[in-house]
Amino acid sequence: MNGCKVQKLSSVALANNTVEVLNEIIYAVEKQSAVVNDVDRNIVRIRDIGEQVAVDSQNNAKASLDVAKLAIELHKEANIFRV
Repeated sequence: MNGCKVQKLSSVALANNTVEVLNEIIYAVEKQSAVVNDVDRNIVRIRDIGEQVAVDSQNNAKASLDVAKLAIELHKEANIFRV
């Protein structure tokens, strides 16, 4: 009978140890999941910023062309007044 009790206690101890290990694994997985979510959010933000920079660059390029065209027109108009 004592052997049976020892075996049961050993099984309980092993089960408790297994539960502790599983809890540690669950905690680690939850932490990794949180980090992955943070990285994902940051990547999305970087992508959004990159897209906005591209749009702003296109707008700046168009504005530069418009200014260049105006400068050419202004130069033509100024030439009218040259002696």
